[in-house]
Amino acid sequence: MDVSLLGTGLMGTALAQALTRNGSKVTVWNRTPDRTAPLAAVGVAVAESPQSAIAASPIVIISLLNYEIAKNVLAEADSIDGKIIVNTATGTPEEANQFAEWVEGLGARYLDGAIAAYPEDIGTESSGINYSGDERAWEDVRSLVLPIAAQSRYVGARPGAANVIDAAMAGAFFNVALGAFHEAAAYVQSEDVAISEMRHSLHLWTDKLLELLQEALGAFESGDYETDQATLNVYAAAVKAWQQSMQRAGQRAALMTANLENLQRACTAGYGDKGIFAQIETLSANDDPQSEETPMTTTANHLTALPVTTTVDEIVDVIHRDGGVIVEGFLDAGQLDELRAQLEPVLESTGYGEDEFFAGTQTRRAGGLFGRIDLMPQIALHPLYCGAAKKILQTPLSVWAGDDQIEITPDIQIGVTQAIEIHPGQGAQPLHRDDTSFLWRHPDYGREGRLQIMVAVSDFTEENGGTLVIPKSHRWDDERGPKQAEAVPTVMRAGSALIWTGSTYHGGGNNSSDMPRTGLTMAFDLACLRQEENQYLSIPREKLLDLSEEIQRLLGWGSGANLMGYVERGGQMIDAHVLLEDASVELPTAR
Repeated sequence: MDVSLLGTGLMGTALAQALTRNGSKVTVWNRTPDRTAPLAAVGVAVAESPQSAIAASPIVIISLLNYEIAKNVLAEADSIDGKIIVNTATGTPEEANQFAEWVEGLGARYLDGAIAAYPEDIGTESSGINYSGDERAWEDVRSLVLPIAAQSRYVGARPGAANVIDAAMAGAFFNVALGAFHEAAAYVQSEDVAISEMRHSLHLWTDKLLELLQEALGAFESGDYETDQATLNVYAAAVKAWQQSMQRAGQRAALMTANLENLQRACTAGYGDKGIFAQIETLSANDDPQSEETPMTTTANHLTALPVTTTVDEIVDVIHRDGGVIVEGFLDAGQLDELRAQLEPVLESTGYGEDEFFAGTQTRRAGGLFGRIDLMPQIALHPLYCGAAKKILQTPLSVWAGDDQIEITPDIQIGVTQAIEIHPGQGAQPLHRDDTSFLWRHPDYGREGRLQIMVAVSDFTEENGGTLVIPKSHRWDDERGPKQAEAVPTVMRAGSALIWTGSTYHGGGNNSSDMPRTGLTMAFDLACLRQEENQYLSIPREKLLDLSEEIQRLLGWGSGANLMGYVERGGQMIDAHVLLEDASVELPTAR
């Protein structure tokens, strides 16, 4: 049977070789002719253009990167009328449906093929390709394609059906499972246990997994999720413990965390006493248990409070889990008295806000605090806050520079400082994320851009507007909005501090008491992000020069390994810190 194949990458080459071995007369074309040389050497015909390749055979198999490229290549032919077009590009069901409509509009019959194999598997009993689209076309090509992928099947008349199975099995199952195995191996390595020790347990769990998958399909079909083994509640508790073990070892545990969220979602929806297969009932975006009528009660419906004697790792663990943590006794009594004395004249000279929606007309906000409050360096360099910021924000990134792959660890800098005094009668602030300043995308960027602190200068209570926080909201994507019913107030004594990520939904609370609520906030940001409050123009030179070099650099007077913030001198990119020794640089005078 004559067949043409467009695209001779790794998979296209494997398909052409298998077709040739099976006795088909194969004509191939590739945009880069050199890639057809190995096939030409074994007698495969090479066409000079897509048009000549398509004209050579009644069946055309496309092995190109995506649907757009496939369409552009087919459009180069004078006609595809009467042909059978088989496209094996990976894409979405919608792309397949649209492509089929276009192909059929040109007089051809269309099959979409989703390959469930690696190139080395093509031509063996273990390979398969799922086909969908024109059923008559499937009958016409069945004898051609089964020898090259013995497990091939026709899965439906809807052109996008093959891509549905592909996204489910190759994407959501196989690749995610493979990614989870990478997470597991990374965790074992981080704990100095030999990777080889995983080999003994591997078949125990893969055998059990295969057994459970067959059982799961039966449960999905019947809707019966009863169990006499482990319930969803038991699974959720175990996964939470495993997640914390991995995160304490310095692992992101992203897939483990996503798994935990799915389990907790099902438990919240009332399936906790059912078997693990019941979670399929709550995986639809439309089946959100957090409706207005039934607010979700999370496993952390309050903020965890830890003593100032805790470790940085414990702080980081809780922040990774909940998005925020309270540190009790962050400042001692002497520091608190000093802070109050310095803040009082600053706030008394500050007017109320004019923005009713966000800033608050019964709220005072004063900035530029490193030029006004002597205690700021001690707050910034507090081992728990600064240590947590470095662990959470300074995760390395591998990048390419020519032929070299290098690792860059980002610097951090102080992005914003504010003293905030909420007076009686001030309503609650809209719940928001502070990393909105950077137009951050969640979870696209896969890292945090900000770690913020709110030091309680007065007691924080529910009545006086203690900062509202939605625990665990740092894990939400950008489609999910915050609800007031999900937020909990920060309750802490003066001198304590709330530390939270820029991705956590929060907002100032409603002050229904008869006294102001005062707090001091600042943020560490990735140094590659613009400062929300311009530290260069907020602090007088004489004050800036009195600060330590570490604080000066945290305020932005420096540049990191990625050269963000450099200064050009004599054609060289130099560290911005040299400007502090240049008397010609104009900075604010004291205020």
